[in-house]
Formats: sequence, C-alpha cells, structure tokens
Amino acid sequence: MGETNNKRSRKQANRKAFIDVLGDPFAIPEPIDGWYNRMKNCSSVTSMKKTIEQKCTINPAKPTAMDFYCDVERIIQEEITDKILLHKFIKTYIVGETDLLSASQRSQLEQRIGQLFRDYKISPVSKYFTTIRKHTRKKRG
Repeated sequence: MGETNNKRSRKQANRKAFIDVLGDPFAIPEPIDGWYNRMKNCSSVTSMKKTIEQKCTINPAKPTAMDFYCDVERIIQEEITDKILLHKFIKTYIVGETDLLSASQRSQLEQRIGQLFRDYKISPVSKYFTTIRKHTRKKRG
C-alpha cells in the first residue's frame, strides 16, 4: 500500500512540475499558462525596463529568461525524438491547440517531462531563478 501511495505522489509531483513550467491547456474552466508561456508573452520592453530599474548589482550566476527557455526546450527535444510527436506536443502545449494528442499520450508525456523538470531542478520555477550569494574568503598564507 505504501508503494502505491509513493507512486501516486510521484505522479502528482511530476504533473505539478509539468504544469508549473508548461501549463495545462485542458484545465477547466480555463487553460492554465505555465511560466514558459507567460515569460514568452512578456514584452521585451517591460523586461528591459525592469532590468534598468534594478537598484542592486546583478548576480552573474542567476539564470536569465533565455537560460530558462533553452533548458526547457532542450529537455523537451531530448525526450521527444519523434518529429511528428514533437510537433504535436509544441502545438498542444505552446500554441494551445487541444485536439492533437490523445489523453494517454498527454499523460505519458506530462509524466516523463515533468520528472525531467524535477530532476534538472527547473521546477519549481521560482527556485530556478533563485541564487544564493556566498563570500569566499581566502586564507592568508
């Protein structure tokens, strides 16, 4: 019984990670946009304005939006090697066409890709963009 609960909680965590990053175009009453689509739809003017208005120094170790897009797209392309399936996946989760993949295909893809988002620490996205600054002190010899 404990094994089934553990498997169920892993599946829920994978799905949650997938929705966090890519969203759920099948959600009722309205589709849920993930971080990927929300950030892609943000205008570059707004992004530049936020960058210019920052009062503190920028941490060079902090991932940028471009790093995030590249990481997400790399995982998707490595996991889905069939070009037709990849095209259907992009049309479904990025563009929002909801009639291209069957429910079982969607479930399988969401589980596999959600697991990879968790493994590579892309989800939760709020933690992806968080970096911790540490001072390194050298001992004087």
